[in-house]
Amino acid sequence: MEAVKGMLSNMSAFQEMVAQQQKVVEEAKAQEAADDAAQRAAAAAAAKQRTKLGAAVDCAYVIAAADGATTNEELSHISSKLSTLTSDAIDGNLADELVGAAAYKVSEKGRDAVIADVASILGSQEEREAAFMIAAAVSWTGGGIGTQEGLALQAISKAFGWEMNAMHKLLGKARA
Repeated sequence: MEAVKGMLSNMSAFQEMVAQQQKVVEEAKAQEAADDAAQRAAAAAAAKQRTKLGAAVDCAYVIAAADGATTNEELSHISSKLSTLTSDAIDGNLADELVGAAAYKVSEKGRDAVIADVASILGSQEEREAAFMIAAAVSWTGGGIGTQEGLALQAISKAFGWEMNAMHKLLGKARA
């Protein structure tokens, strides 16, 4: 075996084969590392989306998208509300990321599935009211609550187990 090894070590073609294979292995390792990093980033993004604040943003996005079109004003309103309500603890980039994640979820799962997810993530009355207040504030953007937005607000209210009068009280507070 040593004789063959010695002979091959003197052959430039073999050396090129080895070098090429090493390069392929290094590239594969680099790709795996990049894939791992991308998977970690995706997992981190998914974790952010499963937060209670993420659920509140989902709720607000459902309202913004209820009429079939989301305006920049509505999306900006969600982001600015988050920044304001969190005393700038949530910066614009994270807010935009959460809004983007909400948009993706609504497009992939549909409104009702996202609302069900929100209801399962937000367990307490206070958490649900906070999310609803953000959504309600968004609903008043652009001239008031239209039919589709009203139906989405009712769907959220129903998922939270609320009566209509409780929903209307919160809507009134959000408008003030």
